[in-house]
Amino acid sequence: MASILGLYDLEQGLDHFRSTPGLNFDNYQYYLRKEVFSVVTGDKLSSKNAREYELKIARLCWLVCCRKYLTRKGLMLSEDSLFKLFVIFCMSSELKTKSGDLRLVTLHPSEAIHIAQTFVNSLGCTWDENEFVDVAISLGFFQFESFVAILETRCFGTIQIEEAVSEAITDLYETYVEDVVKKGYLLKKVNSSLPIMKEYWFVLKLSALEYFKSKNDKAHCGCMNLESGIEVRSKDGNRFLVKNSKRKVELQTKDPITRLQWLSALKIVNDNNSDRVRTTKGRIERQQRFDEQLRIQCDVYRREQTTQMKMIAMEESKRLNELEQLKENLERLLVEAREAKRGEEIVRSLQARVLAEEWERREELEKLQREQKERLEQEVSKRKECEGLRLEKELQLQAAQKLLHQLEEEKLDVDAKLQNALEKIQKIEQNKQLLQNKLVQVASFLEDGSKVRRTLSFMPTTKERPLILEIRAAATLMKS
Repeated sequence: MASILGLYDLEQGLDHFRSTPGLNFDNYQYYLRKEVFSVVTGDKLSSKNAREYELKIARLCWLVCCRKYLTRKGLMLSEDSLFKLFVIFCMSSELKTKSGDLRLVTLHPSEAIHIAQTFVNSLGCTWDENEFVDVAISLGFFQFESFVAILETRCFGTIQIEEAVSEAITDLYETYVEDVVKKGYLLKKVNSSLPIMKEYWFVLKLSALEYFKSKNDKAHCGCMNLESGIEVRSKDGNRFLVKNSKRKVELQTKDPITRLQWLSALKIVNDNNSDRVRTTKGRIERQQRFDEQLRIQCDVYRREQTTQMKMIAMEESKRLNELEQLKENLERLLVEAREAKRGEEIVRSLQARVLAEEWERREELEKLQREQKERLEQEVSKRKECEGLRLEKELQLQAAQKLLHQLEEEKLDVDAKLQNALEKIQKIEQNKQLLQNKLVQVASFLEDGSKVRRTLSFMPTTKERPLILEIRAAATLMKS
């Protein structure tokens, strides 16, 4: 900071300033005021040089803290625009002690509203003071980050042209920092003896009237000091004369309205330079108006809050009664639900028992069904066996019937043969009887003497042989 002001080796005095290893903000500020600023301030320092020093110090401060604001999310401004807003904020803000050594740089809501209104008017947008006042009341005071955020969201959120925003911020910077009252193109008389007029870009400040070749030209073509007081005279043909203690300038506008605007601006500058207290008074009045408006807004807000709280209390009371009623209904429903649940459990237990009994019955029926099925299978198998046996018996019966038929036929044959045999036996019996009779006769004949036998022995053999055979056969039959 000392190097910026053209001073060197002033930082070495810090080693002997305090015996403590560190400095708080108050000690550091005291050292700067006594060792640095006191060297460059004084009656010999012009306002122009003072403003140049202030701008250099502001750029140094911005270099220290700019990283915080340039890296935040949702950044909508360029670095140059942010720097200009930073200078405006620091110039209009106040330093407050929060706790201990912590300091806060805050902007009063009235100043913030005035800056925002000027900015919105420069953009050509509609100014909504009530909305901004509500935000100011809710915040209480503005820090730089919140101030920039409010401008971005409430003032130029719908403006998409970056050049327009930058130009509006530049106008704001020139108005608040450089004390620019009015600017625009004017015709200036080049030579006092010749009626030759040349167009320049004029910038009217509280301290001087500067003019350039063009709007974007930074090199001065001339400057007229206004701090010592000026005299303004109107002339014909939209012309007017500006005169100070050293020189005079004749100017001309393109229309009467512009001439009146410039005359009014010059009068404001002259009044401001003649009595600077007026600015402070206006600021105090503006502050008082804002405080009064803020008080009224707070009263209205407090009344609204009171009414709203009463309504909320009534609603809460009503809601509490409804909740009590709802609680009773819920308790009643809970009791009914418990009873229903108990009844349901009883029904479920009965159903479970019935289901178990049904299941046991089903198992018994399935068991009986299996047994019946097994019995049926056994019966079927037995029936098949019986059927097989029946078929076998039928076959055996058929065979037996066939055999019986054969036996009957054989019996008939045997009966026939037996009949024949009986007939033969009868014949044999008859023959036997006859033979016995004959044997008796023979025996008796034999007993009569050998003569007879001798007589018989001389009988031919052809006659004796059949008789012997018949006797043998008869004897055999008798034995049998």
